[in-house]
Amino acid sequence: LKVYKHYNRLGARELTMFIGNPSKKHMDMASYGKDGKQSKMFANMYEPIWDGGKNGTPVNEENYMALYLYKLVKKYGQYVKFWEVWNEPDFDYTGNAWKKRGEAGNWFEQDPDPSQLHNLKAPVEHYVRALRISYEVIKSLEPDDFICIGGIGYVSFLDAVLRKTDNPKGGTSTDAYPLKGGAYFDCLSYHSYPQYFLSKWTPVGRKYFRHSDAAKDVFITLKNSMEGVLSDYGYNGITFPKKQVIVTETNIPRKQKGDHIGSERAQLNYLMKAYIRGQIENIRAIYVYALSDGVQKEGTKYHPFVHMGLSKTFIGREPRDYEPNSLGIAFRTMSMLLDGWTYDSEETIRLKLDSKKTDGGAFRSEKGEFMYVLWAKTSTDLVEDASYTYHFPSLMDIDSLYVRRWNYSSTRKTVWINSENIVLSSSPSFFTVKSKGKTTYFPNPVEDWLNIPNKEAGQLVEMLTMDGRKVLEKITEKPKDVVNCSRLASGTYIVRLDGVNVRRVQKK
Repeated sequence: LKVYKHYNRLGARELTMFIGNPSKKHMDMASYGKDGKQSKMFANMYEPIWDGGKNGTPVNEENYMALYLYKLVKKYGQYVKFWEVWNEPDFDYTGNAWKKRGEAGNWFEQDPDPSQLHNLKAPVEHYVRALRISYEVIKSLEPDDFICIGGIGYVSFLDAVLRKTDNPKGGTSTDAYPLKGGAYFDCLSYHSYPQYFLSKWTPVGRKYFRHSDAAKDVFITLKNSMEGVLSDYGYNGITFPKKQVIVTETNIPRKQKGDHIGSERAQLNYLMKAYIRGQIENIRAIYVYALSDGVQKEGTKYHPFVHMGLSKTFIGREPRDYEPNSLGIAFRTMSMLLDGWTYDSEETIRLKLDSKKTDGGAFRSEKGEFMYVLWAKTSTDLVEDASYTYHFPSLMDIDSLYVRRWNYSSTRKTVWINSENIVLSSSPSFFTVKSKGKTTYFPNPVEDWLNIPNKEAGQLVEMLTMDGRKVLEKITEKPKDVVNCSRLASGTYIVRLDGVNVRRVQKK
């Protein structure tokens, strides 16, 4: 509990907790799969969840998972926002999880045998039961929290959960088991390790695309595929509410093993791009694996997950000896610079990025200021060097900018550059406006009519209060148009033209 209180003091307000893994005393002793191995889930999950306070708690003490959750949430609930039901419940050694519809053994058209679910060893409907118990118990104590389908990696498993109820007799709908799995979670949590998906078979052999932008695309494509299945089952914001999305594990290694990607530059590039695109794609939270490097045990085969830490290993070190990897430096830069900024789709459109050569977006602060995060896309296997010369469009009326590179948190170096002929690299850079063109709004302070520095008709003029509330907007009818401010209350306003050329104007 001290750890959670410490995180809370540091400002971590939306923590995620993995739940599951019963003690041996409370584990289901039955075997359900072809391999004959014992279930890894709770015993007595099909006992009633509630007993009306019969033994001092509202939950039924004979339902071990319900009692476990009740105690867990009572102790930690105020510090946790997301409750992830089981870690990687779809973990599969057999190769069936990623098979497509029509392929023998795929999980879209037949249920996975419990023997294939390494972390459950139980039928899918038992997992739906775990979701139902979690949903009922946690929501009774913390109704605003989110229940997450737990750190899944495969779209086919999501489909299986969505088509099943918690009925132990095949997951069919009955009066006792009326709802399918999608009713018992309100957040999709997935894991993504793109290094395993950066190649494909072609008529001339396997083709590799092991670079950071391809890895970032794998990360986003998985999210979109899962949301597509959710939409198929009605979780589209129309029939049923859309699910929140978080990612509780992602990274690529910084050292290569076999055919998989692995380099220091690729790793830091991937993680920054995944986080930035994640915000653009409305992923609510992303957790990096891991805080620190692991330790390779002597005499064991090398495992690339050892080299995924934000820092060198904590083992054998004092806190004062903390030593960040390049990944940690890049992560801190991104966290420092984008904290409090939100993605602005309209401003991003105004950047007129070449989607084949560049990526990134515009982010807006509460004050109406913009930060532009841009990079040149990588495109060559095992090559992280890329460059592209970018010019901010003239209509954005930007004269010069400050730029900060991926390692800013270490160097604290800010460079002043012109808005033209900007050479982007494969690592994201962060741009803020130093100065605009010579055009400005006048008079300032204004009493009645405010002159607008628009260059053409059809541009959008907006005036906002300092807390972001829009009080006036107008489409310009001619160059150098005017806006009537006579009805505005006295005070300070933010004025912007087509989302840019942002100024503060005082109203008398």
